[in-house]
Amino acid sequence: MPRYRQFQQTNVLEEARIRMRHIYDTFDNVTCMFSGGKDSLSVLYLAREVGREMGYKRVRAVFRDEEFIHQETVDFITDLRERESDWLDLEWWAVPMLSVSYVLTETKRVLFWDPDREWARQPPDFALRAADLGLPEGVVIEQHNADHLTCRGQRGRVALVTGVRAAESIQRYRACVNKLSENYIVASQAKQAALVRPIFDWSDDDVFRFIYDLGIQYCPIYDHQLWGGAALRTSTAVNPQAAKVLHHLEGYDPELYERMIDVLPDMAVQRRYWAEYDAKGILDRYSTSWDQIEAWVLQAYSTPDQTAKALDCLAATRIRADISPGAYPLRYVLQSLMRQSGRRDILPLKPKEAAAYGPD
Repeated sequence: MPRYRQFQQTNVLEEARIRMRHIYDTFDNVTCMFSGGKDSLSVLYLAREVGREMGYKRVRAVFRDEEFIHQETVDFITDLRERESDWLDLEWWAVPMLSVSYVLTETKRVLFWDPDREWARQPPDFALRAADLGLPEGVVIEQHNADHLTCRGQRGRVALVTGVRAAESIQRYRACVNKLSENYIVASQAKQAALVRPIFDWSDDDVFRFIYDLGIQYCPIYDHQLWGGAALRTSTAVNPQAAKVLHHLEGYDPELYERMIDVLPDMAVQRRYWAEYDAKGILDRYSTSWDQIEAWVLQAYSTPDQTAKALDCLAATRIRADISPGAYPLRYVLQSLMRQSGRRDILPLKPKEAAAYGPD
């Protein structure tokens, strides 16, 4: 079915309010997934505004502490939790959470708040620990698969409201436009929940205009990143996107950089050699066939479960490519695996997008 872009007679803020009203109308519970960043901050205050309009006095939010984050982010969220306590119920999690670090395209496991190593910093006293969430000793959660835990104690359908925006990446754009209706509501791995993206069509300017107009205090780390020429991010410093610009982190937050290197010394290798690393050469060499991409996967990952996950993602993509020829250029597939480590499905490209990658 062909799709056509249509322009609305309203602005993105009014459309976001309409979406939030629909969310409150159709879900039994609403939880904002909060990171301390500008996007989730906008969603938090949008939920407060619309919630009050519809008779809800409080907003529930969950912050999953990723350990290797800026102290200014920690201080900002601590202050927000206390300052807005008359309407905000903010849960702060500091639990063993499985994620990945990135060293010269090799993706390695990293466990935030690992009980078997020294921590980069201490969590706040009020943070919820594994026992508080009902997790047995020794159990860890995966960073991108904790929705069922977020829904604990909630009855009925739960809306997990995020600040994901289509403008942030091609993958997020495609994820936001694949559905014909309610494209801002997608399935979660928790059966009772759905992931909701009420500001998916906002730009950076829209986000900051909303924050400015309402006089909302935002995390001051953004000011340092802006003057330091870095991307505006509050997330962990070990993920693939942040790891590629560790020289920026070393400049505007040297304390976090030093603490991270003390705990994860491999990141020093990433910092020192990434500028000389030939990512284009890898793409040129391994994007010539599906078998070559598989060969790259087999040598790029250090643990069996990561390798299996990436291979499963590759196999599923290959099947989709047979059904939709041209939507999955080999160079795009390899590039996606290098960026996201097979943690998410690789989405199809439109013909114009695929043409930019050239013929396979």
